[in-house]
Amino acid sequence: MPKSRLYGAEAQLSLRLSRALTIGADATYVNSKISAPFANVDFYGFSKDFEGEPLPFAPKWSMVGRADFDQPVTEHLTFFAGANVNYHPQPMLRSGSSQRQTYGFLYAGRPRWHQDVGRISYGQRLGRNITNQYYWTGVNLVLDVVSRYAAQPATYGMTLSYKI
Repeated sequence: MPKSRLYGAEAQLSLRLSRALTIGADATYVNSKISAPFANVDFYGFSKDFEGEPLPFAPKWSMVGRADFDQPVTEHLTFFAGANVNYHPQPMLRSGSSQRQTYGFLYAGRPRWHQDVGRISYGQRLGRNITNQYYWTGVNLVLDVVSRYAAQPATYGMTLSYKI
């Protein structure tokens, strides 16, 4: 790790509008910089001094908005619905890379019926990346090969748990 500096801030706001409805927002700001001469190989294989560049995989801004609705229907049955919107205005790429992609909003939905029956509980949980947006979680260069790490496509699931 080269000599560097890093500072930032994080804020979270949560509002409970009713017994069942909660909304919130989170924001993170990170300012990073390589603060001393640091010679390395750039994305295209050329020698470069990275002094003054931001640290890789440290996006300047990251934001999340969320809403949750949690309402008991009967003594053992609960309806829950939640939604998240994640926003990253720029991709987290390796320093020196001119590779860019469209990366912005990712949506997740969590509707669920949750039922407790003795020691067993089950519920349906739907949707991460529900718009099936293609995006990368990272880009790296190793020797002469460029690797892009694609994130998961739309995923859906169900939960089942057993209390011991």
